[in-house]
Amino acid sequence: MTEVLDPWLKDDPSKPKIFALAGFFPIPGVTAQEMSLQKDIIIQRLKSMGGRYVEKDEWDPSVTHVITYVDGKKEGMSEKVMAAIAAGRWVLTKRYLEKSYKAKEWIEAPRLFAHPVDAVLRNRKRWFLQGARGGPFWDMKAALVMEDERKKGVYGRIVVAGGGTVRNINTLRQIAEDKTLLAEGHLTHVFLDPWDVATDSFRQVKSQVDMMGLKIWFLHYKFLFLKIRGSPEPTEAEHNVMNAQVREMGERERRQVQVMGERGQQRIKRKTASERGSNQKKQKIDNTEVFTVDSDDDDCVTIVDNIVSGDKANINENVDISIDTDDDDDIKVLEQKLASSRLAAGSGRQYMERGKATGVMQSYKEMCDQQRREQLGSRKRNGGVREARREVIGLGRPDEQEVV
Repeated sequence: MTEVLDPWLKDDPSKPKIFALAGFFPIPGVTAQEMSLQKDIIIQRLKSMGGRYVEKDEWDPSVTHVITYVDGKKEGMSEKVMAAIAAGRWVLTKRYLEKSYKAKEWIEAPRLFAHPVDAVLRNRKRWFLQGARGGPFWDMKAALVMEDERKKGVYGRIVVAGGGTVRNINTLRQIAEDKTLLAEGHLTHVFLDPWDVATDSFRQVKSQVDMMGLKIWFLHYKFLFLKIRGSPEPTEAEHNVMNAQVREMGERERRQVQVMGERGQQRIKRKTASERGSNQKKQKIDNTEVFTVDSDDDDCVTIVDNIVSGDKANINENVDISIDTDDDDDIKVLEQKLASSRLAAGSGRQYMERGKATGVMQSYKEMCDQQRREQLGSRKRNGGVREARREVIGLGRPDEQEVV
């Protein structure tokens, strides 16, 4: 007997499928070369089946499906994943594409491959039954006045994707100096850094809001992430910056950002100093790379000394792969190269995460701490290794970075 599915659990085969990828950046155990090959295979497969691929760093409202990389360790969500969920679009693992490609047709009911499944299906149902009114941010009229411009841009796009409106307001001072911005119904939410509660601009704005009897929430931006994730559904009261616990969390976040900035400056200075060395010294330097991926909880940068002087054979070289057709032969070539890279990368580079404007759960922070301790211990044991060349390599586009 054929199972009868609710319409929001099915994929309309008559509509075009427009894809974006998220989360395909190097992680512990998967090199940059290997991840790049995986992306190439996915893109070629979806194109060969008639899908369209959107190559953008930011969320594109035309996207109907986001293919997200899932490794079972991180619980954060990137901009594209959050925006797609908020907009009621499909967010699926790469298994959806693999199964469709094997069957030579798109799977009609992708729900088994949705991730995170509860959030994806819940929002698809709301959008199907209520339209834009079913969006998690319907009726929200928001101002985002955080210091971090990247966070403002990311969360602004997410609010709009979820049916909300973002006002052209950039600072608390702007609200304080222009009383028309506090007109009845113009604003419902202001997202700010919790430490701004101590500023004169905030006190002035809050005083005006109270005096006018307006219902405007002043919230930490992480309310938006939790609203999309749901389960449990967050409340504005829990994330009000007037809450002492919220302010304490914000202070911890600010200290982490400051530490991250100081360490970043130290790395730049060390790199500059190393570049001034003599040619003789450069010949003795090992190839050492620092791979950084943005997250929120900790500055987890690990320097991995992979190559002892003279042992050049272990260097993993980048492989450039360009394919101009959608033939199965091209995909087979990619798959063979991917298999070869996995065999060759046995003791290759390791990748850690560095705290910035985004967030992951505590368990991942602990994993970072453990791996950092292991790497530091390894460096002490290998005291004979000559000074490593510290080369900072930024990995992953902003869209692939978790922004929670």
